[in-house]
Amino acid sequence: MKQLLMGAIVLFLFSASVVLIQTSCSKTTAQSTNSINQLNKIVYFKNMNSSVLEVWSANYNGTGASQIPITLPAGVSYDTFVMTNSLSISPDGQTIFFTCLNSNGSSPVSEIYTCSIAGGNAIMVATGFAGKVQAY
Repeated sequence: MKQLLMGAIVLFLFSASVVLIQTSCSKTTAQSTNSINQLNKIVYFKNMNSSVLEVWSANYNGTGASQIPITLPAGVSYDTFVMTNSLSISPDGQTIFFTCLNSNGSSPVSEIYTCSIAGGNAIMVATGFAGKVQAY
């Protein structure tokens, strides 16, 4: 009788530990949905007319397109020369990076700026570079 009771207790503790491990390792539906929604984004330039570029984001399937309102400093404009390689989104989907030309000096200087995916003031993070902007 003691062996039967001891066996039942061991079996109960084993199954409780399996349930506990499965529960602690699984994400809630809200967590997994938010991370998928944030990461399934693309960012791109949209040419509104011959002189105005806007930054937009959308889902991978093209739905949910919206403009990202970015305020650039005076004398700074999007770099149209490397426009196809100048937008990137961070791996967590929260930040975008893009290239600009700063015309405030004697000759234009290429600079990399960053901004929240929700928009706002652009912040310069690098200057005097050459190449493709890519977030890792």
